[in-house]
Amino acid sequence: MRMISYSIAVFLLTSCASRDIQSVQTDGANFDDVRLLSVYDGDSFKVSIENTNPLFGENIGIRVFGIDCPERRSKNQCEKSKALEAKKLVENALKKASRIDLKNCIRGKYFRLVCKVYYDNNSLTDLLVKQNLGYPYFGKTKKKVNWCNEVRIPASKSQK
Repeated sequence: MRMISYSIAVFLLTSCASRDIQSVQTDGANFDDVRLLSVYDGDSFKVSIENTNPLFGENIGIRVFGIDCPERRSKNQCEKSKALEAKKLVENALKKASRIDLKNCIRGKYFRLVCKVYYDNNSLTDLLVKQNLGYPYFGKTKKKVNWCNEVRIPASKSQK
C-alpha cells in the first residue's frame, strides 16, 4: 500500500512539474531581478526566482542560451583551466551586478531553464564571447574546440 501511495505521489508531482515548466517553454518567460545562488561554470548556474512556487523557482538551474563554454570535467587540462577562468568571470560579473534578468526562458534538459542572461542590462553571452571563453552555440551537436588557441574556431573548420 505504501508503494502505491508513493508511486501516485511521484506521478502527481512529476506531471504537475512538467506541466508548469512546459508553460515556460511555450511562453518564453522572463524573470526579472533573480537572486544568484551559485555558479557551476561559464554557462551554468543556479538562482532563486522570487514570487514563484519554491518547487519551481528555488535553487533552479540555469543554462545560458546561445553559448557553449569549456567544460570543468574535461580530461584536457587546458580546457579545465579555461572552464575555471570562465566560471570566475561569470561569478564576478553576476555577484557584482545589482540586477540579474533572465529573458526568453525555455525548458531545457535536466529540469534547467535555458535563458538569455543579462546582468545590469549587459549580455552574459556577449561577455563570454568577447573574453574568448565561449562560442555561439544553439543546440544539436557540439563542435570540437581547441580552447588553447587564441581564436576559438571549431576544429573541423580550422583544419580545412
